[in-house]
Amino acid sequence: MLMGFKEENVNQQLNNYINYDYKFWKNLILVLAIGLSIYHLYVAGFGSPIAIKHRAIHIGVISVLIFLLVPLKRGAAKNRYHPPFLDLILIFLTLITAGYILLFYNDIIARSGI
Repeated sequence: MLMGFKEENVNQQLNNYINYDYKFWKNLILVLAIGLSIYHLYVAGFGSPIAIKHRAIHIGVISVLIFLLVPLKRGAAKNRYHPPFLDLILIFLTLITAGYILLFYNDIIARSGI
């Protein structure tokens, strides 16, 4: 028993995550996680960028990590060579949204009247 959880329940929950066999996806997840950690350490030490840009970076990278690690459908974790197609579409849309905020920040602020 691990902190009040039965071992079977913990193993069942861990089986819902994707454990990739293909090294590209493993390395991509590792680089994203370490890069986000370094980014947050930098922000903590040297000050935060403009809030909306900081939020776009944070939510964009976290969303990509979630879509890579947790499949949208439960049975999709059995394919261990690439993420499911729907998850790849969601990753693409997340990157477009975060990139739009980062690239067109001045235009967004000008249109909002601030």
